[in-house]
Amino acid sequence: MKIKQFVTVLAVAAAVAGWADEKKFEVPTNTNPGKICVLVTDVGTIDTVAKTEEFLTKIKQFNIDEAPQMSDADKAADPNLARKEINFRFNDNIRRYNEQQREVARQNRRMERILENLRTSIIGNNTKRDIVVAKQYLQSYLSEYSDFIQVIDRSNTSLAEVEKAISGNDQQDLASACVFLTVIMQDLKQESTTVSVGNTLVKKTTYTQKAVGNLRDFNGNVITAFNVVAKTGKRQTSASRVTGYNPSSDLMEEVLKQIAEKIADYYVVSLEFKCAGPKGDDDFDADTVTFTVDGKEFENGDKVVAGKHTITAEAEGYKPIKKSMTVKGKRKKVISKLKFKKLPPPKADKADDAE
Repeated sequence: MKIKQFVTVLAVAAAVAGWADEKKFEVPTNTNPGKICVLVTDVGTIDTVAKTEEFLTKIKQFNIDEAPQMSDADKAADPNLARKEINFRFNDNIRRYNEQQREVARQNRRMERILENLRTSIIGNNTKRDIVVAKQYLQSYLSEYSDFIQVIDRSNTSLAEVEKAISGNDQQDLASACVFLTVIMQDLKQESTTVSVGNTLVKKTTYTQKAVGNLRDFNGNVITAFNVVAKTGKRQTSASRVTGYNPSSDLMEEVLKQIAEKIADYYVVSLEFKCAGPKGDDDFDADTVTFTVDGKEFENGDKVVAGKHTITAEAEGYKPIKKSMTVKGKRKKVISKLKFKKLPPPKADKADDAE
C-alpha cells in the first residue's frame, strides 16, 4: 500500500511539474520599437578614435544566475521535493524578474554615465567637431529612412534624448535599439599625373581616403563593420594660381555617404508575404489579405527595420494569422510564407433547429 501511495505521489508531482513547465512564469524579452538610433560617437584617425574605441570595448553586459538544480536522487529520496521545486522555480522566476527590473534601472544609470562621459569629452575639444559634421551628413543621406533610423551625436545628447529619438517603450527597448558608430579615417593617399594639352600643362591629382565604420551595441559588442573608399580629384593648369586645396571635407562627405548607404542596407529590409489558402481552395484571394506589423497597418512589400516583429494577417472567411518573426539584416528582401485555414462554418441557431 505504501509503495502504491508513493507511486501515486510521484505521478501527481510529475503531472504538476509538467503543468508548471508549460505554464511557467516568463520574463519579458526585449522588443524592437521599430526604429534604430545611431549615436555618432567618434570620427577621426586611429590615434584620435583609439580612446573612444577602448572605452566602448570596456562596456560590459550583465547576466542573471540560473536557479540551482535538484538532482533526481534528491527527488527520489523525498517526493515532496518535486512540489517544492515547482514552487521554488516559480518564486525564483518572479525574483529574477524583479532583479531584472532593478538591473534595468541600474543599466539606465550606467547608460546615462556612458553618454555623459561621451558628451563632456567633446565640449571644448576642437578635434571632435567632425562628430557634429558627421551627424549632419548622415542625417541628410539617411533622410529617406527616417521612419527606421534616427541619427544623433554625443555633443548634446542625454539618455532622455535617446529615448525620445527612438520612441522606445522602456529601457530594454532602448538597449536593443541604440547603437554607437565610430568612423576611423585611414591615411590620406594622393597620386598626381601631368599631361600636356597643347601648350598647357595639366596636373591631375587623385585623393583616396579609406575608412572603417564600426557599429557597437550598448554592451560594447561589435554588431558590424563597414569598409569604404572615397575618392576625389583636382585639376590644375600651369596658368592656375589656385593653391592650398584641402580635399578632407569632400572626402569625409563621401565616406559618410557610403556609410549611410551601408547602414540602411544593414537595417532596412523589404518584407513580403506570400499567402496561400487551403489545398484545393480556389476561392482564396491573396490580394484581399490585410496585414499589420507591430500593430500598425502594413502594405505588403514595404520596408521594416531588421529585428523582432509581431505580424498579423487577416482574410475574410479564414482564421487570422498572428506570429512573431525576426527579420534579419543585410538583406534586400525577406519573404515570409503564410498558410491560411478556413474558418469553421457558423453553428446553427437553436431557434432555427426548432423550426
